[in-house]
Amino acid sequence: MDKIVVPSVLDKSLFSVIDVFGKKQLTYKGWPLYYFGEDGMVMGASKGVSVPAPGIWPVATRGLNPAPAP
Repeated sequence: MDKIVVPSVLDKSLFSVIDVFGKKQLTYKGWPLYYFGEDGMVMGASKGVSVPAPGIWPVATRGLNPAPAP
């Protein structure tokens, strides 16, 4: 996390790391950034966009509202 580099238009302090099933997950404004195991770490693969349902997918942008507190 200390070595994260973000574009200058984004605030580095809005990124953090959470633990998910014993693995680290990068978040932005509390929203997990994309990772879907079945993509097999293939650049550009995005099979997870249909989970949990097709068409439901948040996009991390500068104007994104923070995730609700758990």
